[in-house]
Amino acid sequence: MLVTLLSAGVVAASADSPGDARVFPVTLVDGGLILSVGEPALVGDTVVLSVPLLLAESGEWSQLVTLPLAAVDWPITMRHADAVRAARYAERAGGDDYARLTADVARALQLLVATDDVAVRSRNAIDTRRKVFDWSVAHHGYRHEELQEMVAMLDARLARLAPGQVGPVRVTMLPLPPPPAPSIDLEDPVAVATQAITAARLTLVPAERTGMLQGVLGLIETEAEALPRDWRSDTTRELRAWVETEARLDRAYGEMIAMLLARAHLAAREADVAEVTAVAEDLATGDDELGAHRPGMVAAVGATIERMREEAEALDRERRAWASRSPHHEALGERLARTLVKANEHRPLLEGIGSRTVGALDAAVLERRFKTLLGTLETPRPPAGFEGVHSLLRRASQLAAGAARLRRETDDPAKAGDAASAASGALMLLDETEASLGRLLSYPELP
Repeated sequence: MLVTLLSAGVVAASADSPGDARVFPVTLVDGGLILSVGEPALVGDTVVLSVPLLLAESGEWSQLVTLPLAAVDWPITMRHADAVRAARYAERAGGDDYARLTADVARALQLLVATDDVAVRSRNAIDTRRKVFDWSVAHHGYRHEELQEMVAMLDARLARLAPGQVGPVRVTMLPLPPPPAPSIDLEDPVAVATQAITAARLTLVPAERTGMLQGVLGLIETEAEALPRDWRSDTTRELRAWVETEARLDRAYGEMIAMLLARAHLAAREADVAEVTAVAEDLATGDDELGAHRPGMVAAVGATIERMREEAEALDRERRAWASRSPHHEALGERLARTLVKANEHRPLLEGIGSRTVGALDAAVLERRFKTLLGTLETPRPPAGFEGVHSLLRRASQLAAGAARLRRETDDPAKAGDAASAASGALMLLDETEASLGRLLSYPELP
């Protein structure tokens, strides 16, 4: 019944009655039609439009909706958009622009007959014909028939100016204007409601579908007196059942997804790759049981579970590596940890250099201590598995020793500032060393 009413509501907008110039028709691949307030936008593989539910002097009411591009005949929709733009141009500015063009052509013709120079007359006629042709293309073919007569007249004058002209005159043909775009009678609430229901059926976004259905129910309530009683009753019952179905699906999918994500999260933290994989399979099974009504939601959750699976795999590898560590490896880590503890014992002095409260004597002591620490870190090959931490701790000690040396050598404010910067850098590197070493010495866990 709804498809029949939609077909009955489709009309062609004529040049004399272009309809609401803000409304663009969106043609579906099955031949159906949905209106959009404002031009529809192509975004990736979707078409975004604003479906009108009420356009009246008292106000307007429309609903934003996203349709899959596969459901839309986009080339025809764009041709219809050209027609709407042409109609809007004709209504708003066409008359004034056309008057200016005809005045320009009249002046050009006066100049053409004011000279006896055949070359000048030919050049003027050619330039004027080109101007008319370009104007027609740029202005949506407005007043096509009149412009075609102008061009034919100019072609005839050029033919008379050409020597030895015989036979019929060859006339330049202007491109035809776009044919009138189809539309839906915006005064017919049944047709308006039906095209909105079609949009609700096609969109893949549940929230947009529910919003559109509720909008149509509001339209039916607003226009109740103008609607056929049986259609109003049947459609209201159908849409309310549909809205309840959508709400029930939202609840079912929400509960399923919350449970599955909790399972996947716990499994990932335990590095249980098999369990996370099982959760992904359960998601596909549950989606099938619910009728596959939320493809976008399921795809997003599936991507999240896949990321959790990758995290579980990475954590499993880290834990296997942790389990295979040798006692020598642990001893190397403990030795670096003891060196870091010694370095951190001097943090107050480094902070004092940063705040410029440490004297030259304390700075000299600090310099010797960090040089001693550097001596313990000097090795032709950093400990295997601890290369990054070893490099951080060595750089921190070098910066700390450099900061102490700068403070010891001078009281110059500029060099004191350099010493403070070096001390701050050393403290930052010590913090980073502690964090990195902690991760290496701790049992691997997800953040």
